[in-house]
Amino acid sequence: MENWYQQGKSSVKPNVVCYTTVINAWARGTSTPAKVALNRVEQLLKHMEDLYGETGDPNVRPNKISYVSAMDAYGRKSKKAHAAIKAQAIVDRMMKLYASNEGYVRPTRIVFNALINAYSKSDDPAAAAQAEKIFRWMEAQYRGGDDYVKPDEI
Repeated sequence: MENWYQQGKSSVKPNVVCYTTVINAWARGTSTPAKVALNRVEQLLKHMEDLYGETGDPNVRPNKISYVSAMDAYGRKSKKAHAAIKAQAIVDRMMKLYASNEGYVRPTRIVFNALINAYSKSDDPAAAAQAEKIFRWMEAQYRGGDDYVKPDEI
């Protein structure tokens, strides 16, 4: 789609919805080896970040759904401990990009819940403690006035 648009064969310019839909397709597809699918997910997310960084076009800026979809891909396609590590790396990258004050999306409760979920599925012995640490951090941030990371109520 992107090539067609660049070549003038289509008037439809790919946007965040298109890219995120493709990320979801790679996450949920069953006919491609996991390593290949995860590589494409990472490439697409990075491509979106790079496009936004180069052009400033908010229509290609990854949103929370883009990042959570990538985290979900790791949860579906990789070994359990690896999924949590990759999900943490995605959140760390989001935090760094947001801190750059260049308009990148802020991690919110949805993102941190996805991260906690990744740790909950991990077979790493330290995963439960890490999930609780993230939850406690969210509570502290909320008590400090940050409504965006308010933990969910059950």
